[in-house]
Amino acid sequence: MIKHTLLCVPVLLTGCCGPGDRLPEIRYAQVNLSGKLPCITYAVSQGDHISAVQIASESSEGRAFFRFFTEDPPFPKKGQCLPLFEYPFKSAMSYSVYYSIYNINNPETFEVKARFTLSD
Repeated sequence: MIKHTLLCVPVLLTGCCGPGDRLPEIRYAQVNLSGKLPCITYAVSQGDHISAVQIASESSEGRAFFRFFTEDPPFPKKGQCLPLFEYPFKSAMSYSVYYSIYNINNPETFEVKARFTLSD
């Protein structure tokens, strides 16, 4: 009996998703080419800043890029491309890019998502 109780305790302590647990809102970005690099934009609001970024290739050849900003976060500017942090994009590959955005005027964070393929 004690063995069964000990096995159940971790499950009960971890909890599960419920109505109070929210996933961040996802907003889709616009992607255009600026030279050979993607230009990723979204509807910027005053006070937005980037708290994290993730860039990944959808093939096994590419490398994943993660960066978290705890100090001096980048502030996106309306009508300007989001920073790409010198990621080595290659033609004929598909990419997924996520920016976590925090606004000082709104406690809810959201994700800016872009998926695109660079052609030759």
